[in-house]
Amino acid sequence: MAVTNLPTGGAGSFLLRALALALSCALASPGVAQQAPASPPAAGDNRSVDELVQAARQAASTDRNRESADLFALAIARAPQRRRELLREYADQLTFSDRSAAAVPLYRELLTPQPSPGERLRVLSGLGLALLWSDRPSEARPIYEQIVREQPDNREAARNLGRAITWSGKQREAARYLEALLLAHPDDDEARVMLAQAHAWMGRNDLARRDLRGKAVERDDAKRVLENLNWATDPRTRLELQKSTQSDNLDITGSRFKQEFSFNEGRGTGEVRAEHIDFRLQDGSDDAIVNRIFLHGRYRFDDSWELNAEAAPERVAPRGSPVTQHPVYSAWLTWWPGDSLRLDLSTNQASFDNLKSLRLGLLARMYALSTDITPNERQRYKARVEYGDYSDGNQRSAAQMEGEYRVRT
Repeated sequence: MAVTNLPTGGAGSFLLRALALALSCALASPGVAQQAPASPPAAGDNRSVDELVQAARQAASTDRNRESADLFALAIARAPQRRRELLREYADQLTFSDRSAAAVPLYRELLTPQPSPGERLRVLSGLGLALLWSDRPSEARPIYEQIVREQPDNREAARNLGRAITWSGKQREAARYLEALLLAHPDDDEARVMLAQAHAWMGRNDLARRDLRGKAVERDDAKRVLENLNWATDPRTRLELQKSTQSDNLDITGSRFKQEFSFNEGRGTGEVRAEHIDFRLQDGSDDAIVNRIFLHGRYRFDDSWELNAEAAPERVAPRGSPVTQHPVYSAWLTWWPGDSLRLDLSTNQASFDNLKSLRLGLLARMYALSTDITPNERQRYKARVEYGDYSDGNQRSAAQMEGEYRVRT
């Protein structure tokens, strides 16, 4: 998208340029950017079609995939009658040169009319890979299921089917599938690393570590997964500083010191967190100091259940008023009945971030039930109901629903 003739001065022109830039970035999302087909080399290239095809294949053999795709595009443009002959190779090189979205319609074109059985499976393999690399795993899945049905010994297609399942967010199903694959082929270290990644993405770091024991850990992809597991579970010490200003001219300056640790191979985590928060009017006429020391814990019981909880004594010291102390806490229980459904039951008690409420010692106690439904990688739906009561006698209830559908990948 090109934006021209924009004004060059003043605040209005700045906003207009910012809006134009944001619109350009939105329209140029990764999937959209991929859809531009290869650009043929300069028309001055006077090689024959056969020479162009030979050069394209030579470039492909040395992993110069973008150059190869451009040469195939030029050959097809000069000899349209050879389009079907060269189209699969052209689509393959588009896929391997980070233009997989542009390759998808070319593979589909090759399936009509239906080619010979062997060529059909090669086209389906290319189509499945292009869909995977275009972030459309739910569309790639039936392609690979079809290939595996017809070629049960096609290990690459079997692994890519596992990728399609896990990349579409269905980690538990992917784990079951990959476990069955490894039962039939225990020497498949690539599938073993994929299983570890699926377990890690579903929050089972303990299972992921067990998957990577033995020879599989020597692979580069296994080392990357293990590095991420270590990063998630290694002890960490953090110091955080934050300052913000509210519309009522209240400056809020906070400092937090955290010590985090994990146990039971990452199934559980713990944290000690000290917080010091200064609420202060900008003119210096009033302030309050809040101190808390939190204990936080998380434990993953199994594939379906996880509990998070934290609590702290809170000490509030407003200027010119008595110091108050009370407990604050939050806890939530999560249940995953399956890959596509998540339910959370939560409760919390907290103070408010304004001087009047802090001085009065007001607290809010909230109870909520929420559900997330994720049919595939493009869709997400959420519903939430909550009830709250306040220490001054007020009450609050609310319901919320939201949906998300990703139109472009």
